This record gives sequence, structure tokens and C-alpha cells, in this order.
Amino acid sequence: MDQAGSRSLPQLSNALFRLKAASEAAKAPTVVTIVSDETAKYSRTIDVLNALAAAGIENVSFTVNEEE
Repeated sequence: MDQAGSRSLPQLSNALFRLKAASEAAKAPTVVTIVSDETAKYSRTIDVLNALAAAGIENVSFTVNEEE
């Protein structure tokens, strides 16, 4: 969504704020699953977690893509 070097992830953050607002309007929990790529840097995962925290999203899980 955002530039590779962007630490603040403004596009992702905006999408997460909209998701949180839509979930609250529907009186439904906001649930996010992060699908990790084995080549992703840990610092990028932290950037995503920071964006989730800023949006007030606390129900987060992790998974990996398994090759079939």
C-alpha cells in the first residue's frame, strides 16, 4: 500500500482507521490477521503493528502463507 521506505504507512493507517470506524458502526469486533512473508523485515512488522495500535485495533493475529 505504501512506499517501501515509509515508516508511518499513511495509506495503511487510513485504511485501518476506516476499518475500525466501520466495525464500530456495525457493532462488530475489529479483527486483523497479519500474513507474514518469510522475507519481510521485522522492522516492517513493527511498523504495521504501530499503525494498528494508532487505529485502536487490538485484536490482531499472525499467520504465514504455506506453500501447497
